[in-house]
Amino acid sequence: MTNTVRVEVFKPSGKWYTTLALKWTAPDSDILIHDAFRQCLAEDKTVKRGSLSGMIAVCFDPYHEHSHPIMAKIE
Repeated sequence: MTNTVRVEVFKPSGKWYTTLALKWTAPDSDILIHDAFRQCLAEDKTVKRGSLSGMIAVCFDPYHEHSHPIMAKIE
């Protein structure tokens, strides 16, 4: 079962850039929420293209058992 979460992407300067609909494919409680978010970002085809490299992704309502706002730098 996959769920979609809203992810806001910001430039390194902090200026808003775009919004993504990210498929949350990570299991609810098997891994830490930060690791789950990074895993989902790495699997997303928009992020894989590399145009968002170096930007900051923020998810205010992740689909996880221990949900709280989370952010990660896009590699």
